[in-house]
Amino acid sequence: MATAASINLPEEVAAAADGNVTPVALAGATVLLCGLVLLTWSASMGGDFQFDDYGAIVNDSKVRQLWPLDDFITHNRPIGLYTFALNFAAGGLDPSGYHAVNLLIHLAASIVLLCLVRSVLTLPQFACRGWTPTAALWTAWCCAAVWAVHPLTTQAVTYIVQRYESLAALFGLVVLFCQTQAATGRRWWIVPAGVAAWAGVLSKEPMAMMPLVALAFDWAVLQGGRVRQNAGEPGREEGERSRVLATAATDETINAGTKGSRWPFYLVMASSWLWFAPSVSRWIIPDPTRNSSMGFNLKTITPWEYLRTEPEVLLHYLRLSFWPDELCLDYTWRVQHSPAVYLPLGGVILVIAWLGIWWTLKRRPAGFLLLAPLLYLAPTSSFLPIADPAFEHRMYLPLAAIVTGTVGGASLLIRRGALRMRLPVAVLAVPVLLAVLLPLAQRTHLRNLDYRSGLSLWAATLETRPDNPRAHYMLGQELLERGRVEEARSKFADAIAIGIPAAEFHVGMGDCQRDLGQPDEALASYRKAIRLEPELRQAHNGLGVVLHREGDLTAARDAFQTAADLGLPEARYNLAAALIDLGEDAAAIPHLETSLADHPQFERPARRLAWIHATSSNESLLDGERALRILADHCQVEESQSAVMWDTYAAALARVGRFAEAVTAAERALELAEATERDELREKIARRRESYSAGRSWQQTGEDD
Repeated sequence: MATAASINLPEEVAAAADGNVTPVALAGATVLLCGLVLLTWSASMGGDFQFDDYGAIVNDSKVRQLWPLDDFITHNRPIGLYTFALNFAAGGLDPSGYHAVNLLIHLAASIVLLCLVRSVLTLPQFACRGWTPTAALWTAWCCAAVWAVHPLTTQAVTYIVQRYESLAALFGLVVLFCQTQAATGRRWWIVPAGVAAWAGVLSKEPMAMMPLVALAFDWAVLQGGRVRQNAGEPGREEGERSRVLATAATDETINAGTKGSRWPFYLVMASSWLWFAPSVSRWIIPDPTRNSSMGFNLKTITPWEYLRTEPEVLLHYLRLSFWPDELCLDYTWRVQHSPAVYLPLGGVILVIAWLGIWWTLKRRPAGFLLLAPLLYLAPTSSFLPIADPAFEHRMYLPLAAIVTGTVGGASLLIRRGALRMRLPVAVLAVPVLLAVLLPLAQRTHLRNLDYRSGLSLWAATLETRPDNPRAHYMLGQELLERGRVEEARSKFADAIAIGIPAAEFHVGMGDCQRDLGQPDEALASYRKAIRLEPELRQAHNGLGVVLHREGDLTAARDAFQTAADLGLPEARYNLAAALIDLGEDAAAIPHLETSLADHPQFERPARRLAWIHATSSNESLLDGERALRILADHCQVEESQSAVMWDTYAAALARVGRFAEAVTAAERALELAEATERDELREKIARRRESYSAGRSWQQTGEDD
């Protein structure tokens, strides 16, 4: 490998070019960065699952097994999905484990960014511009530290399901680091670069843009950085000498590594498109019969509407990069219809893109720092429609380029200022760094506190976007889950009043009316939701619940059947309950078994299934041993404070002839029933206890469950 020293550069320049920093200094910088990240992000460990976490993790059966790999291979993001399966295997649905992995990914990405920036600044063309090994290391540390504690990264880190984004970004940074190493002649770095490129695409689709990002990086940074006379040197009188040295060092580096390894590198990188192209074809190929949440088959927004909305979104992202005051989980960004807005804003984006392309072609590193964010955001912020035009997690990797350019430029200014004032660089740099890091870290800490619960997160969202109907709806859902029904109804009413028709809002209103004892109003709300969206499974399920309570068992069964056919897991349990009340125990058993297989931690289907096998009026279904096995496998009976659970356990014991134990269990059920003042249940349990005392098991009569 050719080095700066091998082409007869001065000793101090050769040392800078080779990046001779002691391992102790590099290790110390890494440890300091890790400490900063862990301290700043400590509040992220206590958050709950939020929003899309439920659909993608909590209620997704694919994450409940590690083998076979079929479900993962057919998923468009198999690596990210498999990490969730590993989390589930290690700790079930404890959110802290998922948060820990997300934080470790962010920490790893921060370390890779540190190594990447340092490697770039120790290349000969940058070393000759005054970037000593120490300056390169601590400038890189500042870039990584500012990015690592920046509040705009919180959505990609603390919002668990956005692990797809942070994981892809980690692999993207690894690609650029490997590319930097390969450019100095270490061609074997092409192999890990290719692995990282594939891993990134298998984590999230925007990583398919990485070959183009890498091309810009190669052209503007690895082959760039050539200084002009009197530009970037410690003193004007050194301009010509440094220019000659920098040009020689850059040309030698290119000849040593980049030219020889460039095309194999890009072939390896582009090979990841073999996965990307088929996986996104369903979004790209128009199909009038198909609807989706993104692509040309999205019904709610056209490509032109999306294109004219995104300049406003991109400039909002840019503002948050420098002033992250109003962070928001869910913008529900409206389509921009005014030419007076989208034309000038679009012009600003075009100017930024033009400057990025022009400076890249001129081999100026600033061109890459302008162009790379636009390239990476192109799949989500151009003309390909997505249901949500704005989401902050998309800025996770682009923010690294913005931060690096800003911090790198500030570092140059500070070093020049210190040189003119004849002061140590640290005298100027440390106060500036603290003035930036401390407010950012504090804002990140406070933002992580918002993620502690759905109530705080959606309340914060409404503070930023008070006209967001989905935020009103989600806050209503959180209130409803906590039994604050009147407050929840008010939020659902606010969502409906905004005037954007959404069937879910009426389902929420129906749930409140149901819990407030207003069955007629609830039925009307559910039926309106079904008219708006005939396949909304929650609406059919809610309708079934009210009909069941009102005694219309046949209509309830039909509503639950529709919801179950549409794939709502809880509807299967409700359907089984309706069938049991209709005296159709045999028909109920498959639905209870399916419900239990999907959610083995849920006790209610296990208890109902055990009750059937212990007490069914259908003799062929009685199986006390199986009832006991079900309770042992899925229920913690000894720790239960449920009278119904102990009642079921007593019935199962009696069915296998263990009457003394059945009496003891029934007495425990009676104690719990008395504590809840449920007189009817207490009377039924008392009758069953008498039966067990007489040496008789219990069999249903249609009114005992």
